[in-house]
Amino acid sequence: MTTTITKAPGVARSETDVFTEAELFSGESSEFTTTETLLDQNADLPQYSVVGRITASGKITLSDHGASDGSQNPIGITCNIAYDTGADQSISIYRDGMFNPDRLNWHLSWNTDALKRLAFEAKQPTIFIRKIG
Repeated sequence: MTTTITKAPGVARSETDVFTEAELFSGESSEFTTTETLLDQNADLPQYSVVGRITASGKITLSDHGASDGSQNPIGITCNIAYDTGADQSISIYRDGMFNPDRLNWHLSWNTDALKRLAFEAKQPTIFIRKIG
């Protein structure tokens, strides 16, 4: 749980907001990362996005379970936001660990808990998906 205090200069009052952010890791993690080339997405790619590798280019993109270009097999999770630069860019991705699926950014095609739980099994068996609680 995180508490933030909001102050307005010149105003004799303050407000306190409390919010709880879901944990990213749901177990032991060595947090091994690699740097990969992200295909230009023509949009920002959120932090903790599940990504797969396009076979023809070797570049990564948001993993789409229904794709047939290689990206249907997730290989990692983005460490940071990838802002739209209008070109391919280098980004860091997590390559192992145990992650909370509720904290990850998934393509809409990963639409069940069962699909998410088994997503990394084929191509990145060092990443595990486990809900917290």
